[in-house]
Amino acid sequence: MAVYGAMVLGVAGAYYLAAQTGFAFAFATKQVTAIWPPTGVALAVLVIGGRRFWPGVALGAFLANITSSEPLLVALGIMAGNTLEAVIGAWLLSRVPGFRASLERMRDVLALVLGAAVLSTMVSATVGVLSLMAGGLVKASAFGPVWRVWWLGDLGGDVLVAPVLLVFASLVARPGWARVALQSVAAATVLAAVGLLAFTSSEPIAYALFPVVFGVALWFRQPGATLSSLALACVAVWATKHGHGQFIASSPDTEMLRAQTFVGVIALTAMLAAAIRTERAAAEDQVALVERLVGERTQELSAANRELEAFAYSVSHDLRAPLRSIDGFSKAVIEDYDGKLLDEEGVSMLQRVRAASQRMAELIDQMLNLSRLTRQPMNRQDVDLSQMAGEIAGELRSREPDRTVEFEIDPGIVVNGDRELLRTLLQNLLENAWKFTEPRERATVEFRRVAANGSTGYMVRDNGVGFDMRYSEKLFRPFERLHKHAEFAGSGVGLTTVQRVVRRHGGTVWAEGSVGQGAAFYFNLNPEAE
Repeated sequence: MAVYGAMVLGVAGAYYLAAQTGFAFAFATKQVTAIWPPTGVALAVLVIGGRRFWPGVALGAFLANITSSEPLLVALGIMAGNTLEAVIGAWLLSRVPGFRASLERMRDVLALVLGAAVLSTMVSATVGVLSLMAGGLVKASAFGPVWRVWWLGDLGGDVLVAPVLLVFASLVARPGWARVALQSVAAATVLAAVGLLAFTSSEPIAYALFPVVFGVALWFRQPGATLSSLALACVAVWATKHGHGQFIASSPDTEMLRAQTFVGVIALTAMLAAAIRTERAAAEDQVALVERLVGERTQELSAANRELEAFAYSVSHDLRAPLRSIDGFSKAVIEDYDGKLLDEEGVSMLQRVRAASQRMAELIDQMLNLSRLTRQPMNRQDVDLSQMAGEIAGELRSREPDRTVEFEIDPGIVVNGDRELLRTLLQNLLENAWKFTEPRERATVEFRRVAANGSTGYMVRDNGVGFDMRYSEKLFRPFERLHKHAEFAGSGVGLTTVQRVVRRHGGTVWAEGSVGQGAAFYFNLNPEAE
């Protein structure tokens, strides 16, 4: 509690000292000044330390006003307005998601300026001027001009003083902060010297400060931008008070408002430029991190692919040899001992062993083919799918000449793609159609060009046994079948192979069907895909 009390007294002291600086620039009305640094001090304290330090702001405001010979009730009213201003400003900033006191993002800068500087200061100006009117210190007719000076003075405190305190309070928690602080002080000193020349000149050369401040903001980020803006404000106010520069007007308050408004615009420009530079640097760092991670994952993927290839070789070599032995020795036993030591049941069992080993070998071959499908390089060229479909149809007829199957193939279907992969695609689709139309006395298989999903697509359709659409998602999964092996032979990877070929060509594949009514498989291809 003692520590908290000491900190509250420290806040009150800081507010009081800043207020004395502000009162030095009160001209038309001694209670109202166009320069009011305590606003920025109070806001920074409540943002950094928390709103629990509001008693320090209230005490400092009360002491500053009561010691300037104001009536007690007026001092209490102004104290209430100043305290509410700081509390509301800090609360508004706390409502900004992830607000950073370092002002490294545009939304943090805009929240400070629009939320705290513009809105919360209206409270202090309104309560303060009303308190002066209630105490008879300001006439009702002067409400507008006095309110404007009060509001702009407080606004300047939030735009010029608060950012320096917020940014440097955030900076000291980072490694290398001393070096950054020294660089910012050096930049602010140089800019103050340049500003002294600009603000004491009778020529309108102050606008030449904009690109200089912009460069400081881009180079030194928020520490340099905020400290340089405050240094320029001090120089501008000093020069204007002593009758120098381009802001001289009919009244001292107007002169101060002009100077502070000019520097306030410079400060806002500098803070936004620094925030944009910081956000861009953060985005570049993020892109670099993503690229590094992608590179690492690519290397890991390449290593995994090499391991997969080694595994595939092991499967093809180490597993095939035992399967060949099982099949070969089973065949030898059947041939040598059939009718001698083996009865019909024994022969049947060995035949089943042979069939299982042959099926296992076939599955291994299909797995290897499926693995190679995604790794082999693409060799694009124009491919006549109509001619290719006719050749495959002829091969199927020659295998089973007793079957009656009518093929209907649209002529002139030419696409750009890998000839070998596209033949694998068509062969699987047409062989599927041939296989599942076997129960039909007169089977029909079609290969057509169709309109699919707003572009040109292709279709293989048959009048075979079809399938239940409720299980259509299983069609393209490896080793999942909708029909028993005893009904229709197969490995269960044919449609998975089709899907991978289509994807390598940048297309999509889907199916429609009905039990007993046949099936249709649609696909499209992207000629630009790798």
